[in-house]
Amino acid sequence: MTARIMNGTSVANALLDDTRQRAAVVEKAIGRRPCLTTVLVGDDPASATYVRMKRARSGRNGIDSRSVEMPAATTTNELVVRIADLSRDPAIDGILLQHPVPPDIDERAAFEAIAPHKDVDGVTMASFAAMAKPVPTPSEPSAPGSIQLPGPRGRTACAEIVTTSPPSPI
Repeated sequence: MTARIMNGTSVANALLDDTRQRAAVVEKAIGRRPCLTTVLVGDDPASATYVRMKRARSGRNGIDSRSVEMPAATTTNELVVRIADLSRDPAIDGILLQHPVPPDIDERAAFEAIAPHKDVDGVTMASFAAMAKPVPTPSEPSAPGSIQLPGPRGRTACAEIVTTSPPSPI
């Protein structure tokens, strides 16, 4: 196989086009645009810039965005309670905790407060485990997964995660 150079801009644009289309399907199905909520704790300038960029890109691609900003003095408990409240909010479809968080916060506890079905970064242990070892469902007996990147001339570069049914313990 001959190596090829991928055009990153083309790949990104194709993924964003797909995101816009999928967001439109969700909007039609549930009667509102999908909503991403970002949580920023503290005043790290790079983190604040990154969150602004995420919110802007979401809006341009059919996804509403909310921002929760908490002071650097926030405790782990306060953050966990706030994230748990967001996880229960039916108007929020995804939660992203911007990290790093201030050093006095237990980041793992904060991540685990995100409901796995709203974990857009795959940072909860349940989300990570589900990516590493997909569990078959009645409608999908072998639960294969794949990561696809659009390539030149309609081809895709693909990394596949293949599972057996039932899943192997190793």
